[in-house]
Amino acid sequence: MNNNNNLNNNMNSSNSNNKLTSRQRNIRRKRITQQKQQEQQQEQQQQEWQQQLQQIPQQQNLHRIQGACNKASLQEKSYYEKYLWKSQSLEPTDKISTRPQNQLHLYYLLAGVLIRECTRNYSLELSNIPSDYLELIISNIIIRNDINLNIKTWDYFRLWYNMQINYHFQKDHLEKFYNLLKMKWDILLEDGSFEIDNKLHIKSSDMIDLAQGKYRSTRLESFTYPKSAHCLVNPGCIVNQNNQTLIHLENIDDTNILLHTTNAVNTYYYHMVNDEKHRSKSFWRDLTEHYGAYRLYTGLPYTSFDSASSHNTDHQSCVDELIRSLVPLSNFVNKFIQDNYNSMYLKLKNLSLGPFAPRSFGIFPMIAINYNIVSNYHWNLLDASNCLCCLIPLGNFQGGDLYFPQLHVRVPLQPGQVVAFDSHNLLHGNLPLISGIRHSIVYFVHQNFFHKEDNYSNMEIENVKLIKSLHDNKNLNKRILLSEPVDFQTIDYTINVPKNKDQRHSPEELERGRKGESKILHFNE
Repeated sequence: MNNNNNLNNNMNSSNSNNKLTSRQRNIRRKRITQQKQQEQQQEQQQQEWQQQLQQIPQQQNLHRIQGACNKASLQEKSYYEKYLWKSQSLEPTDKISTRPQNQLHLYYLLAGVLIRECTRNYSLELSNIPSDYLELIISNIIIRNDINLNIKTWDYFRLWYNMQINYHFQKDHLEKFYNLLKMKWDILLEDGSFEIDNKLHIKSSDMIDLAQGKYRSTRLESFTYPKSAHCLVNPGCIVNQNNQTLIHLENIDDTNILLHTTNAVNTYYYHMVNDEKHRSKSFWRDLTEHYGAYRLYTGLPYTSFDSASSHNTDHQSCVDELIRSLVPLSNFVNKFIQDNYNSMYLKLKNLSLGPFAPRSFGIFPMIAINYNIVSNYHWNLLDASNCLCCLIPLGNFQGGDLYFPQLHVRVPLQPGQVVAFDSHNLLHGNLPLISGIRHSIVYFVHQNFFHKEDNYSNMEIENVKLIKSLHDNKNLNKRILLSEPVDFQTIDYTINVPKNKDQRHSPEELERGRKGESKILHFNE
């Protein structure tokens, strides 16, 4: 009998082991399959990169700069606009993330800012503030849609608040406590309304002046932003009351892309500083160049002067090499938008600007590179209001945090980050750079790339004669070859300040950047 039991036990044990082994085999097969799929995807991505790298020099030969576009006939322009340049309008809902994890609602963020401002406990994390009290501030102070105060909850809030400060509000001082929070909130709002989609309460110029005065300083021991500001460090996004993204922070998980891009931008920067003949006017004046497509002061999209190297054809190969080097980063940024804002991605993918403006950056028609410079507060009012720009900081630096005065949000920029944000509606700028050299690349979309009415589904009617004449317009481009530097490449802008120059960059920072110098930390500042 015992022998039979032992036999049964052994059989059961054997069956169990077989089942476990079979299960392990399935898991292993699944892992191998996933690994092969990942390898295939990586190989496919590498092939796509190589194809794009090969196409870029060919694309540059298709460039039509602004002058060539203006010389197209009315018939050519009409055909181009109707059949070659197609667009699909972006909507506010396109800014809603398809991956809603790690979202922080603006009202909760601002409630946390208010509590830190009142308690002066600037290290108080939002996660350590009870949600009931945040919601109380939102309903009674921020939105003010609930004028009837919940006395019991406010009293609990008062007790919690008293533990954060030395001064204690007594129970019969509840109204005084409420009025303090309300007064502090009104002070926080003096820079303008946080309801960014609506008209600002004050002039935009006044708002910039307030931001400059309150949040910028050359003294390192002074805070250059409100101490109570929300600090966005971890990946995630800040959304408005309609769940539309205002700011989205993500990490670049591929260090090779980061190193490759940084080396390419550094090489180009020092080449421009040292080779006078190759400098563009935009680089020497503002330390910024725009690559890709434009549509300003003309009816049709055209290639930017910096992409076409209109000032010196000898510089074209340098631009081509830079754009080739940006392909891996451009693919990463495109994938980021595709994964998180698929509707926006598909509409931008449908945007066809025609042969006058080759697309070197995927769904984004244009990028700007800021070379060793930080920006003062500004709005990008030409950017599409229902789109997000993507900023990537590069270099070895300290400081230069990205700050949003309307939201009271600070992003301590670091290499290896992507910051997507609503550049049209949000006032933004950099805090002073403390040390090092910092470049930044910004992927963006101008509003004027979109037709008033969608035409992306129009069937193209082929007109061989018009297509040929349009392609011949490239011969209208000015092709300049410089043997010696000209005035705009050597002018001393500290003495000859350009007229109508915006105040986006400080003269001191521009002077340092033109010399190729690193910002040095001075401990006596």
